[in-house]
Amino acid sequence: MGGGYFLTPPPRFEDFVTRIGTSAPSVSRALKQLESAGIVARTPYREPGMRARDEYRLTPAGEDLLPVFLALVRWGDAHLQDGRPPLVFVEADSGRPLSVRVTADPAPEPSSDAIEIRLHPGRDRD
Repeated sequence: MGGGYFLTPPPRFEDFVTRIGTSAPSVSRALKQLESAGIVARTPYREPGMRARDEYRLTPAGEDLLPVFLALVRWGDAHLQDGRPPLVFVEADSGRPLSVRVTADPAPEPSSDAIEIRLHPGRDRD
C-alpha cells in the first residue's frame, strides 16, 4: 500500500471512509475535530470534470504528533496484537521500518511526506 492516512499522497475524504470502514458522517465529524484542533488542514482540489473535493494534510502541530502516534502504535503492536502487527510504517524512499525511541541523538525525524503505511509482511488483510 503506497501512502497512508495523512501521508503521501495526501488522503482524500473518500480514502478515509474506505480505509477506516465507517460511515461518512463519522469520518466527517472526526476530520472536523482534527481540523478545529489544528492537527490537519483541509485543501480543496478538483479533478477535471469533477466537483471540488478536499484532501487533508498534517499541520506543523500534526507533524509534531507523529512520534507520539507512532509510539502508541508500537505499544499497541507489542501489547495488543500478539506479536502480529497489522501495519508497518516505513521510510518512503528506502522502505526501512520506522521506530520511535528516546535518544540524545539529534538526527532529524522524517516528515509525514516521507512515511508510508503498509500492511505488515505476512499479515493477511482481515
